[in-house]
Amino acid sequence: VPWGTGAVVCDPHEIANVDGISGVKYMIESAKKSPLRQFVLAPSCVPALPNLESSGASFSAKEISEILDLESVIGIAELMDYNGVYNNDERMRAIIDEGLKRDVYLQGHAPFITEEKLAAYLVAGVESDHEVQNAKNLLEKIRAGMKTNLKASSFRDRTAEFMSVLTKMKRIDFVSLCTDDVHVGEVSTIGHINYNLRRCIEEGLPTLTGIRLVTINPAKDYNFQDIGVIAPGYIADMQLVENLDFI
Repeated sequence: VPWGTGAVVCDPHEIANVDGISGVKYMIESAKKSPLRQFVLAPSCVPALPNLESSGASFSAKEISEILDLESVIGIAELMDYNGVYNNDERMRAIIDEGLKRDVYLQGHAPFITEEKLAAYLVAGVESDHEVQNAKNLLEKIRAGMKTNLKASSFRDRTAEFMSVLTKMKRIDFVSLCTDDVHVGEVSTIGHINYNLRRCIEEGLPTLTGIRLVTINPAKDYNFQDIGVIAPGYIADMQLVENLDFI
């Protein structure tokens, strides 16, 4: 909140991996105490690697269905078993079907997925990806109609490479910024989404175009009808800044 983030959509994968549905419910209840508007996605891959790790829970379509019925849950998170998705694995198919029945958001996780496998992944119903690996991968996913969520993580910052593509495009409606794999110490010292936006502007993206990537574009991604723009009928999430030369 001090860095200007007014709303988040989160994947409680880690707490679900440890404490199952009760952990997800705990997060939802705790979020009510925060000034931050928080929405939740149902963790799709608990555990992330079945039979290869120990975990405190195991989610099937049944557990996903139960979570989707909870308050503030708006979709299914990170379909990171991309092999299972594009190979039409029975477990992943059943989990995705729970989302399709409710017409909710299906979040992707598709590093290095290209060509026929990318097409199959999208055909399954997945809408987005926050694991874009390079400029070529970004351009392919945009051309395929995929919503891309770009990040600058604590492990690697690909902003310069991504901007080499975006600064040449006339419309970037299918692109937004996100955070993932960011150390909490960095969030407290250098910022949250505002840091990603600043990096985009430093690499040549026009300021007002960059602001779209953190306001109206992500709001459209998640099909929110009342946030993301300053207009009649929208929640008044506003920031007052001295100027727009830097963020």
